[in-house]
Amino acid sequence: MAQKKKDSKMMGKIIKTAVSGVLCVALAGGMVAANVLIPPNASSVQSILGLKSGGIDNSKAKTEGINMEYSKPGFDTEAALVEDEIALNKKIAAEGIVLLKNDAGKMPYSTDTTFSFVSHSAVSYIGGNKVDMKTAFEDAGFGVNEALWKFYSEGNGKDYGLGVGSVSYGDDEDFSINECPLSVMKAEPGLTDSMKNTVPVFVFSRVAGEGRDMPRSMYNHTDVEEDKTKTYLEPDSTELEILQYLNDNFDDVVVLLNSSAALDLSWVKNYPSIHTVISAPAMGDYGLCSLAEIFSGKVNPSGRTVDTYEMDAMNSPAAQNFGDFAYYDEDGNLTKYNYVSYKEGIYVGYRYYETRYEDKVLGQGNAGDYNYADAVMYPFGYGLSYTDFEWSDYDTSWDGDTCTVTVKVTNTGDVAGKDVVQVYAQSPYTDYDKANKVEKAAVELVGYAKTAELAPGASETVTITFDQEQLKSYDYVNAKTYILDAGDYYITAAKNAHEAVNNILSAKGKTVEDGMTADGDTAFVATYTPANGTVDTTTYKLDTTTGVEITNQLDHANGGLQYLSRSDWTGTWPTVDGEVSDQISTWGNPINGTDAGGKAASYTYRKTISKEDLAKLDSFDSLNPTDFSTLTDEIVYDKDNGLGLIDMRGLDYNDEKWDALLDQLTPSDYQTLITQSGYGTAAIKSVDKPSTTDRDSATGLINYGFDASGNLYFKGNITHCGVI
Repeated sequence: MAQKKKDSKMMGKIIKTAVSGVLCVALAGGMVAANVLIPPNASSVQSILGLKSGGIDNSKAKTEGINMEYSKPGFDTEAALVEDEIALNKKIAAEGIVLLKNDAGKMPYSTDTTFSFVSHSAVSYIGGNKVDMKTAFEDAGFGVNEALWKFYSEGNGKDYGLGVGSVSYGDDEDFSINECPLSVMKAEPGLTDSMKNTVPVFVFSRVAGEGRDMPRSMYNHTDVEEDKTKTYLEPDSTELEILQYLNDNFDDVVVLLNSSAALDLSWVKNYPSIHTVISAPAMGDYGLCSLAEIFSGKVNPSGRTVDTYEMDAMNSPAAQNFGDFAYYDEDGNLTKYNYVSYKEGIYVGYRYYETRYEDKVLGQGNAGDYNYADAVMYPFGYGLSYTDFEWSDYDTSWDGDTCTVTVKVTNTGDVAGKDVVQVYAQSPYTDYDKANKVEKAAVELVGYAKTAELAPGASETVTITFDQEQLKSYDYVNAKTYILDAGDYYITAAKNAHEAVNNILSAKGKTVEDGMTADGDTAFVATYTPANGTVDTTTYKLDTTTGVEITNQLDHANGGLQYLSRSDWTGTWPTVDGEVSDQISTWGNPINGTDAGGKAASYTYRKTISKEDLAKLDSFDSLNPTDFSTLTDEIVYDKDNGLGLIDMRGLDYNDEKWDALLDQLTPSDYQTLITQSGYGTAAIKSVDKPSTTDRDSATGLINYGFDASGNLYFKGNITHCGVI
């Protein structure tokens, strides 16, 4: 027995030593990583840990003669600031949520309704929310299926859910869908029974990430054979099985889209119980509160689509050269460089779908067998409301180069709501354009405005202005600058891009008999003819802000590609730029969905790059044409000019004091400012510059806030839709 105890102790020491060794190695690795990653992101790390940046102690700063009220927040208390922040978040979200389908008028719902939120995405809604779906809807007065919510949040459904997408600029990615199967739901005692007498809301989510696009196909992201050729934008077999179950067992199903991408919704027509589709992508901490208020009718949806919802994204011209394209050297070796050939030119989104549609109706441009209804689910600028609006008194007037468009909007429905007036312009597509490869879209959005909330029967005259400059086009072949074509321009007000094209086609004398999807309204179309009687190649040749001449800069990068042209849609349709390599693509890039054997495949496409061009890519030469030997300016460091950054407040950008201030910086200061500027800048003592926190644009508003005294605080304690 004594020997066993001794052996046991010895084994324990061995294990402790081994574990300690592993921990030491891990700690050493962590320290190395920290030394690499922390310095350039020091401000973020210090903010998260609640630490102060080294440098200036602002509490001892000299304030004599300084206006301390200069940038005082407009809030007396932290509570007032947070209250305003929540209200603003909810308003922005409410204005942007888009109601896509409401064919049976099921929306809005009585607060007597209980919702069953289906899919793991319901409890992991994308958007950095402080208020979850359950809380938001309960705060709005609705009931929420508690059993189903707990199943996804803490029960047998909790370990499912979307992969994180792409999280870095390397190969780390996870686009798995991993939805909890219907069989797991049915195996849970009483779970499906708990959905009786509720309205199921299927949450359809997709995530992208940073540093990489969504995959072209799911080939590398699923083990289910039938899902391998599907795009990430459409439901997989597990999701479709759930949708079929909901369709077969409920007479009212809501689909809630939680994605910043325009998802493939072509399948919705196969499920007649789906009466409502609503798009609510990432909306900030309190956006779900606004979503719940749209469900209840407290808020009337007024958002509009900012993309075209395609029936099949892989049929778009941009998709023909989207995937994994790699350069090989002249010896056949894979290089570290990739390429993308943008053969689609300007024809992306509505600029493609609406333009080819017009050409099909007009019988021009070799439009082929194109059918708009088979290509587009919801057009750009589309969105529904709970009320109806009538437009009248359309007018356009020009004052010099500025056009003013007015439309009277009247709420003819039964509830208050907001409408959006969109103004589109069509430029003439001339023989000059065709000869010089100047491409024109059928319509382009030149302005828009949303009404105030209009009570039933109330009206508002909406005014939108735009400048003639917005009608210019770029001629890279002949003029090599911006041009303004001669001829008639059409200006129309419409509810979306497709309605705009139909309005203009009607003004050209076309009807549904000519293949239009619907007749347009000529009452909302005006024409404009610029004074120039020929192609104007000078008016917009100079940049209106800097006065610098605008001309081609990258002629050497043309590549000899055939770009898509509306002069010959079928003849210039993009082909894959490259040949199939023997490399398996991590992006999932099937050729037309299958390989030569009829099975799903995933390839890399390749092109050979010359030694000369490869050397240019490898070079660190900035190609700056400046001859540095000709520079005569003296570089000054560490000069005592007695200035601080506070002295620069309110000065013009070109004020000479800035040069004097910069002369005070040391070489070390410059090094610090350049190399340690991730999400903020360090304190610099030579000019009394405090440390700053500068997140990427508005992203900073998601992570941090500041109280009335300018102190950082975290907002994790606010978990309801109401204010403090």
